Amino acid sequence: MSSILKPSYEGYVGTPDEARRVVQGCVMGILHHAPRRMRKSEEAELIQSGNVFVVEKNASGIEEWVDSVDWNASEPLKKKTFTVTMHGHRHHVTSYYTDEDIRNHRLQIPSCSVLLQNI
Repeated sequence: MSSILKPSYEGYVGTPDEARRVVQGCVMGILHHAPRRMRKSEEAELIQSGNVFVVEKNASGIEEWVDSVDWNASEPLKKKTFTVTMHGHRHHVTSYYTDEDIRNHRLQIPSCSVLLQNI
């Protein structure tokens, strides 16, 4: 039986510093790593503005986060990706967002999150 996939964080990760903060939250157990890849059948539900996924290469075996969206053709929804090495382990951070959500401050950045602001 496979695990239910949920975002590691809900908000917007737009800088390397914010990516490091989210990874640190996962390492500390405040947030969680994604345990597996997203299935094609889950993409419509999970590829949403504000969803952030963190995978750790050694634990998950995932080299990089992959989805089936043609990002060259996608206008409203975008994604940013970061690779953060922490304690010798590579973590991949993928943040999905819309420009409208960023402009209207609908997505919280990790440094403003009550859970992560002191990291």
